[in-house]
Amino acid sequence: MAKYSTEFKVMVVKEYLKNTIGYSQLAKNIKYHKNA
Repeated sequence: MAKYSTEFKVMVVKEYLKNTIGYSQLAKNIKYHKNA
């Protein structure tokens, strides 16, 4: 059970980071287009 919950936490963190990176990338693109 402990092993499962650790893997689950890692999975959640990876998903969170992936989404966060995606959003910051999107924000940069929007800023870039506004400045262009």
